[in-house]
Amino acid sequence: MIIKFRMEDIDVIYEVSGSYVPSTWLDPPEYPDIYISQIEYNGVDILPILGDSDIDHIYELVAQKLHDDS
Repeated sequence: MIIKFRMEDIDVIYEVSGSYVPSTWLDPPEYPDIYISQIEYNGVDILPILGDSDIDHIYELVAQKLHDDS
């Protein structure tokens, strides 16, 4: 999936596990898990050099794009 991060296109390779389960009176909603295995910029995997806050932000961007595309 190509997303914009810091005004640059990055390619995020990920897997989705699980599915959305709506909330009930007793239980909150459950969302699928997203597992990012690579984040590529210009063909180079930059995941090992990104900080935790950057990775968290990328997770949010991927989740938002998945939600918007569905």
